[in-house]
Amino acid sequence: MLEILRSHLKSQLVEMDNKLENILRDLNDEDVNWRENDASNSIANLIVHISGHVKQRIGHQISGEADVRDRDAEFDIQMFMGKKELMEISRVAFSEFAKVLDQLSENQLLHKQEVKAGQIMSNIELMLRCVIHYSEHIGQIIYIAKMLKANER
Repeated sequence: MLEILRSHLKSQLVEMDNKLENILRDLNDEDVNWRENDASNSIANLIVHISGHVKQRIGHQISGEADVRDRDAEFDIQMFMGKKELMEISRVAFSEFAKVLDQLSENQLLHKQEVKAGQIMSNIELMLRCVIHYSEHIGQIIYIAKMLKANER
């Protein structure tokens, strides 16, 4: 059963990365940094947020790497990044996730840890939850891209 979950997660990571690449390919640097207002996120913010989340949840909590995440910076309204840089950030984040997933033994996948105060789950549960979280943000990215393209007509 764990191998089925591992395989499913890996295919979802590839699919999400491909979706982001296809979306970014059709946009320019101004588009990926556009936001409706100061309370909204840009595509750039959301991709940087996904990357930060991967670094913290997968790299730090599961792999034991240093926690270098600066969550507030992920949502900086002054952020401006090029689409090629964002494609690379996305590719690296999802490939790092997949690499950790490949390296974990069955016991490591089932290892339970406290994720947030009082919230205990196995590494495989955490990974599944992360993929759901990223899918939600990719849905936001798709919506922003469609709004931008509709405004071009």
